Amino acid sequence: MTWPQPYDAASPFSAHLLPGERVMWSGQPDPRRLFQAADWFVVPFTLAWAGFAFFWEASVIAMGAPVFMALFGLPFVLIGLYMLFGRFVHQAWTNRRTWFVLTDSRALVVYGRDGQRARSVQLDDVRELSVLRRPDGSGTISFNAGGAVETRRAAVVTTVSSIRPGWSTMESGPLSFTNIPDVATVQALADSFTRDLR
Repeated sequence: MTWPQPYDAASPFSAHLLPGERVMWSGQPDPRRLFQAADWFVVPFTLAWAGFAFFWEASVIAMGAPVFMALFGLPFVLIGLYMLFGRFVHQAWTNRRTWFVLTDSRALVVYGRDGQRARSVQLDDVRELSVLRRPDGSGTISFNAGGAVETRRAAVVTTVSSIRPGWSTMESGPLSFTNIPDVATVQALADSFTRDLR
């Protein structure tokens, strides 16, 4: 494959590219991978929560209890529905609005509505690449460096990212390209540019 990789200048991540920066690879999370490894630990709690909430609500309605009692249980039912189904819909929505970009100098994650936010790390600051590869070739690659930089397209100021809840944990910890289809290709490219920049 020829590098740099062609891309649409109107793509959501183009606004975050620096002058003269070349895109070597770009992609998005695999839309089929909504179930994460951590979900195996969440599922039993989810089933217990949802089961109790549904049982409570059904019992209250069947007994003809006051409307207040039925309304009291409704938020717990909604939370149960979200944990069972809604979070996967939300993850799919998030994946469609997340882009991973490897340039000749940076690893960049662009996310949010219309790509309004981005987080990047300079490849010459990367000390280690952590790779999780699945048998089908997909996986996750993490760029372990001193610190990632967060930017907002609508703002002029660039700030150092702090650890806080955000867009599917993208705003904290090592910058990662999660659930990409061909992780080996990105690893080889990142290794090559990291070595060249040192």
